[in-house]
Amino acid sequence: MPRSPEPIANPTIALRNAIIEQESNGHFWIVNSDSGALGIGQVMPENLKAWSEEALGYSISKEEFLKNPQLQTQIIDYKLAQYWQRALRDSGGKPEESVRRVASQWYSGDPNLYESTTPQFYNGQVYPSVANYTLAVLEKYRSQ
Repeated sequence: MPRSPEPIANPTIALRNAIIEQESNGHFWIVNSDSGALGIGQVMPENLKAWSEEALGYSISKEEFLKNPQLQTQIIDYKLAQYWQRALRDSGGKPEESVRRVASQWYSGDPNLYESTTPQFYNGQVYPSVANYTLAVLEKYRSQ
């Protein structure tokens, strides 16, 4: 009988690493020319103020964010921990569905779209479907 894979010790760190690999391959200084998404996790600029206030207790500028991969990681980890807890609850504790729900929320803002195969558009540019994105993140997550 085949063994189940071992559970990942720290799922939010594994998720962060998978999302960073998918979004920027670790390049903390990059800005998406279409969306303006920032840094290693490609945080949308309109989220930066609220997310930094939640995670750090104060607001940071785009410039501060892009210069500091440690701050980026701190903010990303804070949000992913929130998303992970919600995804676990909503999935009934299913880890792979939870990963896809978190990736969906990160990518689209809606965790319930994780199976959507509709291509995404932003400023006239075509992006992969939420389902394709979440499956790519899940594959990277599994390889942690």
